[in-house]
Amino acid sequence: MSEWVNDFEDLLHAVGALAGFYCIILFYNGSVKGFEGLAIGFTGIYAIIIALKEHFEHASIH
Repeated sequence: MSEWVNDFEDLLHAVGALAGFYCIILFYNGSVKGFEGLAIGFTGIYAIIIALKEHFEHASIH
């Protein structure tokens, strides 16, 4: 693949991880309460796990 495609994929992984951290912060601050807050917190954790998994799979290929 070309270099800019690799850079774009790395950018997407970083954005996914940042979105996950933002979801966890919303849950931790209590901005979203109840079941919705719990769902957002778990979504954040899942987004971080997926972003890291994709990043390391991509790094192992190259």
